[in-house]
Amino acid sequence: MLIGILGIGSALAATELPPLPKMAQNIYWKDIGQRLTYIQEGHKGPVIYDFFDPNCPYCHGMYDEEQPLIKAGKLSVRYVPVAYLMPSSTPEAAAILQSPHRVQALQHFEGLAAKNFAAPMGPQGPVGLPQAKALPQTLHALKVNMA
Repeated sequence: MLIGILGIGSALAATELPPLPKMAQNIYWKDIGQRLTYIQEGHKGPVIYDFFDPNCPYCHGMYDEEQPLIKAGKLSVRYVPVAYLMPSSTPEAAAILQSPHRVQALQHFEGLAAKNFAAPMGPQGPVGLPQAKALPQTLHALKVNMA
């Protein structure tokens, strides 16, 4: 869902400021893409960046909507984990980022999340999702992703 928030912010800013030249936009996104830590699914079609919090039900809905397009070779998604919503967001994002097989970890997490978001949520977020103690480099990556 953070993609929607970023899009709204861009629309508001566009009414107040002149648009960046196309070349400047490309440099800006290239720089951002090099600094972010992400998990990529798909290698064909346009590339989008999907900023997600592990505890965001709207983010999980977006993930489900993107999957058919990825499987059809029509979309490449770079999933950028952030940790804003709940105290459990950081250890859940860490479980995905610290996995030796990030794509499979993300897919496994999303499968569990779909079931857990259907149940009532506790104060710490959905119960039963994988968590890991975040290593210093993971905390740094999340901080950069959220900057």
